[in-house]
Amino acid sequence: MKRMTDHARDRLRERYHMALSGREIAQLFADCESGKAACMRRDERGATYVVRVREVPVVALINHAGDRIVTFFPPDYFNRGHRLAHRKNKHPRKQRGKASEMAMNPEYKRAKLKRLDMEDA
Repeated sequence: MKRMTDHARDRLRERYHMALSGREIAQLFADCESGKAACMRRDERGATYVVRVREVPVVALINHAGDRIVTFFPPDYFNRGHRLAHRKNKHPRKQRGKASEMAMNPEYKRAKLKRLDMEDA
C-alpha cells in the first residue's frame, strides 16, 4: 500500500498549503514510477522527485522500497544552493572558542608536550 508518513503530511501542509487525497497520492507514485516526474537525486534516504500536483511542482522524497513518501522539501530546495542552506540553518555548527582552536593546533600540542617533558626532568 502506497502512502505518506505523518511527517510528510505536515511538511506538505506547511510548505505547499495543501493536502492530498488518496487518488492524488496514487497519481504521485504513478508519475514517479512511469518517469513523468523528474528524479533529481538518489541517496541513502531514497529518491527525490519533482512532481506536479494540481499544477504545482512539489519536491518529494520517496523511500527506496517506493511505497512511502518520507517528506516534502521546500519549493526552492534545488535553487540557489538552498539544499545546503536548509540543513545549515536548521542545525548550525557550534562555534569553537579560542581554547579549543589552540588545542586543535599541532604546534600548540608539540609545545605543550615539550613543556611537560621539561617539568618532569
